[in-house]
Amino acid sequence: MPYYLTSVAELPHPHAMGERPHPDGTRSNCPLALEAAIRTLGHHPGRDGYRALSAREDIAVRRRSCDVHSGDWTIALPAITAFLEPFPVSADTATIASAARSHPSFASLAPADRRLALALLSYSDSLRVYVNGQGERETIGQHRICWARTAGIAAVPVWFDATTVAPPRDATLLQRG
Repeated sequence: MPYYLTSVAELPHPHAMGERPHPDGTRSNCPLALEAAIRTLGHHPGRDGYRALSAREDIAVRRRSCDVHSGDWTIALPAITAFLEPFPVSADTATIASAARSHPSFASLAPADRRLALALLSYSDSLRVYVNGQGERETIGQHRICWARTAGIAAVPVWFDATTVAPPRDATLLQRG
């Protein structure tokens, strides 16, 4: 199955978001990274704890200054939408990611916007929803979903694989070629 523009509200909250180290080895300041959430709550947050932390205003302020969050969604999303439209639904993430790396519409973006767009189209790390061993829905791309929620973005491109979870009924197919 292809990419669908999917409501952020339909996506699960983090389940154990790791601290993303920077290239120099320093840790990020993400307040929802698992280690930071444990420091805040004194225990593993679990899905309900992450949902509660996401609703807290003090955490929202810290999320807005998170150094993992970069790129302007209002620039990256239209570029992604236009780029994906000519692809057939049978195109896989490796084909799409390869084409994106050299596509002129992404080459002209500012570096942070280009990184965001290419991360959303990554063949191995695109936003995905899957069902874990306990039958709960979880996501790949938790930091990007967190950034979308922080930025007030209503919907993001999510890759749905036929072997995992079907897209929600109100999701919009992005590949129409």
